Amino acid sequence: MFVGTTQAAKLMSISTRRIRQLLSGGRIKGAFKAGRSWIIPLVEGMPQVSEGTRGPKARWRRKRPCPVTIIHVNQQTIRQNRKQGKSAPVISVKRGKSNIYGHEVEIHGPCRVVYRPDAPKPCGAKVWIETPFQVEVFTRNSELRLARSALSGAMPKAIEQSSAPKAIADFFLDRNCSRQES
Repeated sequence: MFVGTTQAAKLMSISTRRIRQLLSGGRIKGAFKAGRSWIIPLVEGMPQVSEGTRGPKARWRRKRPCPVTIIHVNQQTIRQNRKQGKSAPVISVKRGKSNIYGHEVEIHGPCRVVYRPDAPKPCGAKVWIETPFQVEVFTRNSELRLARSALSGAMPKAIEQSSAPKAIADFFLDRNCSRQES
């Protein structure tokens, strides 16, 4: 993904003037000029700045990874429901340290289904759904629990500030690339 000087300055939390100084010094890797505008490539969501030769090390504000909501079905609860004749919620919605159970889940935006038999989640799930968007959890007794309160910050700033379809695609591509590397 490529950005201009203003977007790069916002991402790094520095002024556009400082970005232009780094560009003129050739310190932003892969940047090039197209007419009067600079085109800056992003690596893992940030411009790559090479270290300077003088002064203290740069402390650019590091971009925190997008919080991702993980949704999976708890097979143990399904077995218990069958044995005991109950109808306990079996769908688990996890975001950070919070965990909400429900009978139905509605995802407000694109999502991705992941199957990793060789690297299951700590709970044992080998198949799950990932999404950076807001999720609503419904229980069988008609009570609606919005996941907004427990799962706040559902839409990443990168998606709010740019065109949604491209940013969504970049989110999933970045997550896929970073997983394969580690």
